[in-house]
Amino acid sequence: MKPHFIRRNNRLFNESFAITWHRLPHFEKFWQYHAEVELVYNFRSTGTRFIGDNIAPFEEGEIILMGYNLPHVWLNDPPYFENREDLAAEGINVHFEKDILGNSFFIAEELKEIGQLIERASRGIIFGGESQKVVPPLLFEMFEVDDSFERLILLLKALRILANETDYQYIASVGYPEKFDTKDARMGKVFNYILNNFQSPITLDEVANIAKMNKSAFCRYFKKATHKHFLEYLNEMRISYACKLLLEQNSKSITDVCFASGYNNLSNFNQQFKKIKKVSPSDFINKYASAVRV
Repeated sequence: MKPHFIRRNNRLFNESFAITWHRLPHFEKFWQYHAEVELVYNFRSTGTRFIGDNIAPFEEGEIILMGYNLPHVWLNDPPYFENREDLAAEGINVHFEKDILGNSFFIAEELKEIGQLIERASRGIIFGGESQKVVPPLLFEMFEVDDSFERLILLLKALRILANETDYQYIASVGYPEKFDTKDARMGKVFNYILNNFQSPITLDEVANIAKMNKSAFCRYFKKATHKHFLEYLNEMRISYACKLLLEQNSKSITDVCFASGYNNLSNFNQQFKKIKKVSPSDFINKYASAVRV
């Protein structure tokens, strides 16, 4: 499977950006990147999101802005793949080029904050605060107006609000490459394989074979591309998924979570969990429960 590089804007339809309202049994399950900046509002469904080198649970109501060529995927929880009528993945996605209105448009004093926001989004940004209340109505309103100029004004309003939001967090790490190599088909194959198989045993031989490299060459290649060793990346993915399972209501036992996250040894699971999260799985649950009670 080649990495999915896709065009997302509507220039072929004489519009400067594309806005889509998705309602699906589950979101697309593949590692993707594109030349457009993307604004995401997930208002229905849960799961685990992968953005750059960050792996974290996602919840309803998240607003995220991602820079161009930043790899990402939203992986819904297993029940969404069971064709259940009571579950659906629903969200709004806006795609636009970073120079949507020309190279110098966002240099203007009135709009420079938006230009700076787009540059900052190279690592991905998740927003909280008032923007969670104010931005979604603007996105919904875009579907109610027929005039493309009015839709553009609504988008600029949403971006200005996000540019001035003080409650936000960067997603990918500082060291993460700002732009994915669009010619690197091998890395796309590797990421897709890990994404679809991290809950099962994965060997270095398997992924090296997918990249058509020997193990030593693959390890150097993976470290250069991600700034992490392969096993380090795989363990972080599994432990992030385990954290989500541990925090869910009616959660499974720690042993069940261990096996559901791709480990076949409880001792190794506990060791990796403590190494990455700095606490044991049981302490992690207790710490979360205490925070919720407060």
